Amino acid sequence: NEDGSARVTPIIPSQRTCSACRNNIPLIEFYPNYVDHISLINEAINKKGFVGYLLLSDGNPIGFSWGYQTPRERTQSVDFALVNPLLKMNGIDPKETFYGAEIGIIGAYQGRGLGSPLSAIRLKEAANNGYKVFITRTINERVHTILEGVFSQEKGKPLFNDPLRGTPWFSWEFSKIDENKINNLVNKIS
Repeated sequence: NEDGSARVTPIIPSQRTCSACRNNIPLIEFYPNYVDHISLINEAINKKGFVGYLLLSDGNPIGFSWGYQTPRERTQSVDFALVNPLLKMNGIDPKETFYGAEIGIIGAYQGRGLGSPLSAIRLKEAANNGYKVFITRTINERVHTILEGVFSQEKGKPLFNDPLRGTPWFSWEFSKIDENKINNLVNKIS
């Protein structure tokens, strides 16, 4: 906004562009060139339990965050047919699990504390939708710090390394979510 603040807007599943933005900017501008942007976004938006948000500043998108119910089938970035048995071996029911697929803030806005509220609002909605467990695959320590803050300073439970990419998977229990922390974070950018 004009005062330098930002606001969060939900991504509506039928929305392929940022209808809240000037010039109806395509969402795909956030991804690097090596990713099939349109296909990845369409795939996510059409997943069961999709929850997604855009972060806007002055009507322009500066960040995004989304996830969905852990699917059974392979997606473009995760082979859930291989991951789900590993989740079950760790006592996690994929049907009760929300997968944190993507979060990103454009370079000029990174380091301003915007990723935390963007992730938090997505997690709050997922918790309100009845999921028991949150899972994600990341090596990004900043993402871990954000998630620990939202989940009452609980560290993510290491689960296994991804069967295809070797990156670690982690889980958090939604029963540990800190609603006051989430509300405080979101109020900073609303």
